[in-house]
Amino acid sequence: MRPKTSGVNHMSSKSTDVDAHTKLYKEEVERYVQKRLSFDIKGLVELAAPVYSELRNIADDYATKIAKRFENTLASKSLSEDDEYLFGWIRKGAKINQEKELYGYFAKFLEFVARNVVDLNHKPPFSKHRPKRVVEAFDKHDVKIDGAEQNYRPDIVVECTPIDQSGKLVKVSKSPRPTYDSIFTIVEAKKTNSKSEVQSACIQLILYMREAYVRQWNRRFAWGLTLCGESVRVCNMGNDHLLVSPDMSLAQADGRAKLVKLLVYWSFCEEHRLGYDPTITWLPLL
Repeated sequence: MRPKTSGVNHMSSKSTDVDAHTKLYKEEVERYVQKRLSFDIKGLVELAAPVYSELRNIADDYATKIAKRFENTLASKSLSEDDEYLFGWIRKGAKINQEKELYGYFAKFLEFVARNVVDLNHKPPFSKHRPKRVVEAFDKHDVKIDGAEQNYRPDIVVECTPIDQSGKLVKVSKSPRPTYDSIFTIVEAKKTNSKSEVQSACIQLILYMREAYVRQWNRRFAWGLTLCGESVRVCNMGNDHLLVSPDMSLAQADGRAKLVKLLVYWSFCEEHRLGYDPTITWLPLL
């Protein structure tokens, strides 16, 4: 039924239908989260590790080396202008005044890890076994995903950039806005680390990543990250579960090391560890 209107302040039936659909969609997700959400699940970082022990050992070596580089840079008396942005923030306890401040800081953290994965990739003994990709933030934040059915604006979109056999990043042409066809996952940020904010972030992750399920036909499950204050949690989302890890504090060395390990694992692991099913083949003519 079309709503009654009067004068010029009317609402079209199309926008009403979209709003009603969005409300129902969100309510469904909230019920799912209430039923399936499990907090403080240990071992989620390890769930992203490469299956083969040799490759996992190499990834662990990368992670240890990169975490050490991070702490050495943090302790350095002189920082480059680029490093001052991220490391200066962490030196101040990773505090913020507004949620949006987190977007740039976290994107820089991803950039630091990706840059060092590529750098170590060209140095022996690491150069013997190549990572498959690096994990990077899309260069624009808080933007609507192109072609999305819902009018949501994810805080940080994360994509995977492939690494070729020579160890170089593969140049991939990018559209002005991210698309669900190409994203790996999403980071949902909140200003504080309260339980209600973390749960709200999880709800929003589900809202966003459900559309990835529709567009990415070979998805088995999805990863996600919440960034609440200085605390990061990794989420594993499937048809019948929503698992959330203990927090990894960017203000603490051990928290940063765990996050570095997760990002390195994502750089090395097999596709099925990322949530994709490599046995599924798309037949466009059917």
